[in-house]
Amino acid sequence: MRVALALTSILLVFAAGCISVKGNVDVKDESRDVTAVSHAEPGSVFRHVVLFKFKAGTSDADIEKVRTAFHNLKNGIPTVRNIESGRDVSTEGLQQGFTHCFIVTFENAAGRDTYLKHPIHDEFVKLAGPHLEQALVVDFIP
Repeated sequence: MRVALALTSILLVFAAGCISVKGNVDVKDESRDVTAVSHAEPGSVFRHVVLFKFKAGTSDADIEKVRTAFHNLKNGIPTVRNIESGRDVSTEGLQQGFTHCFIVTFENAAGRDTYLKHPIHDEFVKLAGPHLEQALVVDFIP
């Protein structure tokens, strides 16, 4: 009986902890290099998704330089709310050579427009461009 009560108590504490999480929760899984954020209220954000296919022979150091520079965009462009990124881990085989995904969050499309015209974004494009075979961009409102 004591074991059953102890187990029930543990499960209730665990369940309460799972249910009480609200808002944006950053979760980092170092083994997969993935960052995830909880869902936002509909219409409260604008997402800018960028996929990169690096040129054959691009070094890991150059890929990391591009990844770091992409994340640093949020430090200089005030309309960027958040940047998430990760390396592809899909098992479906539909990647078509794209290996890295970046999701940039803005308050609205105007924030994205400011970002695209910003000189810091222009500098990033100059840095990344020589290493990229192709980029794919999709914007959406969740």
